[in-house]
Amino acid sequence: MLAHRRVAAFPFPESIAGFVPESLVWRAIARAGYLTRFVNQVFRVYYDSADALSHQGAKSGSNALGLWLLAHDTVANCLPWLRHDPVAFLKAAARYTRF
Repeated sequence: MLAHRRVAAFPFPESIAGFVPESLVWRAIARAGYLTRFVNQVFRVYYDSADALSHQGAKSGSNALGLWLLAHDTVANCLPWLRHDPVAFLKAAARYTRF
């Protein structure tokens, strides 16, 4: 299977307005059994600007749905990691209840 077909099997949620953490996609790839997540292909070129999403901060209301999805993914799909990093897991669980 070609690399682009493998990546296409894990689409980025584009229907959500605001920021959606990329780790949602990376976690799905890891759960599918891919141990190494490196490619020799450019998928995105990033240009920093004053109005970039990274400068808006995580408290922006427009980013709430994407951050909720990340907290949900952590609580629902990352339970095996609880023993490795319980503080991060419990913080994600607390964030999940706040939405």
